[in-house]
Amino acid sequence: MTPLLVWYGHVAAGAPRRPVAGLALARRAVLAAQAQGFDRIAVAVRHTDLLEVRAGLHRDRRIRADVSVVEVEAAPSATVAHLLRPGDPDVVVVLGDRVWTPRMLGLLREPLAPGVAARTLVADPSDPDRHPSGLLRVRHELLDRLPLADDPAASGLARAAGEAGRVETVATGRHWRVVRAPEDARAAETLLLQALRKPADGIVARHINRNLSLVLTRRLAHTAITPNQVSAVVLLIGLASGPFAALGSWLGFALGGLCYYVSSVLDGCDGELSRLKYLGSPLGAWVDTVVDDLVGLSFLSGLYCGLHRAADHSWWLWIGVATVGAYALTIFPRYWLFVARVGVGDHQKLAADTRPADPQGLARLVLLLRDNIFRIDFLTFSAMVVCVAGVPAVFAASYAVGSVASLIDTVVTFRRFLRRT
Repeated sequence: MTPLLVWYGHVAAGAPRRPVAGLALARRAVLAAQAQGFDRIAVAVRHTDLLEVRAGLHRDRRIRADVSVVEVEAAPSATVAHLLRPGDPDVVVVLGDRVWTPRMLGLLREPLAPGVAARTLVADPSDPDRHPSGLLRVRHELLDRLPLADDPAASGLARAAGEAGRVETVATGRHWRVVRAPEDARAAETLLLQALRKPADGIVARHINRNLSLVLTRRLAHTAITPNQVSAVVLLIGLASGPFAALGSWLGFALGGLCYYVSSVLDGCDGELSRLKYLGSPLGAWVDTVVDDLVGLSFLSGLYCGLHRAADHSWWLWIGVATVGAYALTIFPRYWLFVARVGVGDHQKLAADTRPADPQGLARLVLLLRDNIFRIDFLTFSAMVVCVAGVPAVFAASYAVGSVASLIDTVVTFRRFLRRT
């Protein structure tokens, strides 16, 4: 992978240590670069920042890349000379006084084409010098010509490149923010938080849950709370939904539905916090999945027990046994597929990996229901609404039918995988 230089020679001392969403700028830049596959990183800082930045990065167990913290020198090439290997024609340079969304660095991974001296990311192709991104890829022999004392706009790069070749501009929209004062940090945090939204989010998650969870995540980011600790709170609140619903009264169903939904909203916070502060791990993904299943089993068991208690007949009990049993039967094949197909307990990765290329007939209907109805965000929200409205039987009956479809979908997917192997 191409070496990467995080440059602080154009800003005052203290900039690398300025916090944004719970991480100092220098640490965030290194973790973001590592997440995009860069494994050789140099951080050039002023003398007064050198020891503190170096100690902070070397203590961070998340950092596995080869990271060196060096003092800013007059010639930027000197700061990355020790990282260059034979066959490294390019260097990626990022100005360290800004944050950017994760996909931005990914646009700089590809090598420069023959005849291209540099590639820079721009917000507006019609005015490439407006809002310079400060993210570029350049031939290493041109590094000392770059106008790194200021924001290297496209026109400045073109002048610096001279006869060496043309400058390639990539229009991305303004997916970065400059952070040079404490008041800039909030705008930068907002950019990073909005980037946590997922295209695969369901209807309720997209329009309601994310708006709630991101507010909480913004505050959690400035604490030492970890994603697994958030998952523990999710588990406690979610498990409480079962005993409440089992009371069989309106208040019990309402409290159970509220706990079930609140646990779903908070469940978004652990993943957001993980991505925002680069705290993700395979263990965390498994914890999230297991917690979801335990909470679901608790609420469903309590719901059907509560309906049985409130009714003067036993058929809700038997429907509950069948529904909870169908849910439990999906767990083993799902977990098997997690291990065999995606390696971690990530529902969205598994859904994308096992999705048929061109579904037809019943398979298409099942996928439509799975993508829009049988999702945790929609189910928890609808459960809360009907429980508070005093008609929990509506959710219970609908879920009983859906559990059969979910079991069939899981079994079909599992058999398809076994045939391939």
